[in-house]
Amino acid sequence: MTAATHSQDPLMHADPNMQPRESELLEVMPSAITLFDLAEKDFEEALPDFAAQRMAKLSEGVSTEFMTNATKGTDEFVRPERPQQVMGIMTKAFLMDDPSLYTTLIWWTRQQFLQTQGSNPEYSEDKTYVSAALQGTLIGQWEYFGSYVGNAEQLISSTADLVFIDFDPENDAASEDGAASKYASIADVRTAAVCQQRALATHNTFRILGLDSKYKVGKLSEVINGEPDEAVPHAYVELNWHDKQRFLIDPTNPILWRDANGNVTWLSPQITEIPEGSATLDTVLSEVVADANGTRQLQNTHNLRYIFDQAA
Repeated sequence: MTAATHSQDPLMHADPNMQPRESELLEVMPSAITLFDLAEKDFEEALPDFAAQRMAKLSEGVSTEFMTNATKGTDEFVRPERPQQVMGIMTKAFLMDDPSLYTTLIWWTRQQFLQTQGSNPEYSEDKTYVSAALQGTLIGQWEYFGSYVGNAEQLISSTADLVFIDFDPENDAASEDGAASKYASIADVRTAAVCQQRALATHNTFRILGLDSKYKVGKLSEVINGEPDEAVPHAYVELNWHDKQRFLIDPTNPILWRDANGNVTWLSPQITEIPEGSATLDTVLSEVVADANGTRQLQNTHNLRYIFDQAA
């Protein structure tokens, strides 16, 4: 996969009144941009240390409690050794433990940062940085997982490959052979990854890059002829911007770019502002479709309704 020239402006606007949590962006962004400005070889050599140092710092004092289906979300970095139960599926728990997951998403963030610097020099530095993170993490998870959408059926059918088992967190965590042997690595999930794994990958990478992110679990339904279909559990990411704007980022429902043959050639993030106090959020999912002449048109595909858990 090579870097493409498509991008979507998330219309972020800087605000001088930084809150304590958001000040992390100002702390991390300079070192990240210094990393991005390195020559390609030097960048690739330095990237693992940057990610490891940030992950170690973010892991300090953070919960390692088992995340079950009842966990509605967290604004903490989800530590690599913190086990996750697959939503709605009683299978072996998994860990967000593969460093290459995060370096892949950050590698693509750098590509988008350098591209945006060249194509939109009028952007402020923080707008360029956040825009790059939104686009780069989406393309990076496409490369890492090997697919651009989740596949619950494949996740279930991969039981044999992952040696999934019915899981009891209390009893299995206390087993003599160690809890780690009871868990699958995120590296083993790959193309089977559903919304949970993709949202966690995006959230963790946002936190590494200093963005104020929350991993959230609510419900999602398709709206057909004005009526919502049955809602199902769904994980997504909420990005907070200067304590004034909240944006819903859904890595599992990107805007697809298709060529004249219908093949997906690129992805853009779905970015929707969440009005204050909203219990639900309706959005239209679109595709960018090219005709035989290469002319692109934006086409709506279906309507989605996100239902938020107000207790989260």
